[in-house]
Amino acid sequence: GFTGKVDAFNNYYWEPPALCVLNPIRQDSENRLEYHLTNVVTPETETTAHFWFAWASDELMDDPDYPSDSYKAIHHTVMEDLEMVEAQQRIMDLKPNARPIPSTADEPIAAIHRVLDQLSAEQTA
Repeated sequence: GFTGKVDAFNNYYWEPPALCVLNPIRQDSENRLEYHLTNVVTPETETTAHFWFAWASDELMDDPDYPSDSYKAIHHTVMEDLEMVEAQQRIMDLKPNARPIPSTADEPIAAIHRVLDQLSAEQTA
């Protein structure tokens, strides 16, 4: 329903070690669309984890197909991420001392790794 230029921005919240909340907002002069996505990662073993996610939106509340269609789209995105993470884990299994080399787009993840390393060192001390 957007008719004009759309402002798009994302707010992120991270609570160490593994709670991440994403709040994308899209708006023009007449409409506003806001999502809330919550991700939690819970370690299972040294190399596996459970990934939990929840999402909410006020978009298309009256459309009976919307929850199913939206879930399918989000599920597809999560599964694409899963394939990448599993491939990264296979490489890390081959080279246990290897660390990911982040690109510029991965700077938030690199910052999270720095904080987690610091928290781990503090806990060990």
